[in-house]
Amino acid sequence: MTIYRDPLGQPAPYATISVTGDTYGIGGHWYMHSASDAPDRRWDRDVSIETICAELSGWDWDCVITYPHIGRPPVARATHRTTRAAIDSSCVSNGYIRYGDLPPRGKSYNYRDNAYEAGVSCYPAEYDDNGLLIRVDIPAEAHSMQCYQDIKDRPAYRLYGDLIGLGSDGEPCLSVTAIEAINV
Repeated sequence: MTIYRDPLGQPAPYATISVTGDTYGIGGHWYMHSASDAPDRRWDRDVSIETICAELSGWDWDCVITYPHIGRPPVARATHRTTRAAIDSSCVSNGYIRYGDLPPRGKSYNYRDNAYEAGVSCYPAEYDDNGLLIRVDIPAEAHSMQCYQDIKDRPAYRLYGDLIGLGSDGEPCLSVTAIEAINV
């Protein structure tokens, strides 16, 4: 059985199926892409997303189709069953990760709104039974090239504490009780 992995060697079960090229109803094609070593796949634009998902089901993928905006083509999130099962069979624990040092006052500062958050902002994460990072769940509101530029050169910490609110991008804010430096 194949387990797909990201460039860091961690199991990566997710892929996206979307239209490339002209996304306003003409041209382009369906394309399955991921941040793992799963093979990229393409289909003609006239093939329905439902047909593609049915085909992928036979290749060990489950799909959830969403319809983002009226007049825009649907998008499917595909989950590779075997890779997800490998993650689930290990002793996975939920936790939090923060990129960058803790703020000195115990509260992150939101520069967009010029105000402090309820606590230290971080992202939900999954860790395996050896404490290795498996997955980080960055809220859609925070997805941007700036977000990835901001985190790629910062130290990473596993945070422990109590959830006390949500930040301006929908991220958890913690009252931190302990931290652990991790390599990502």
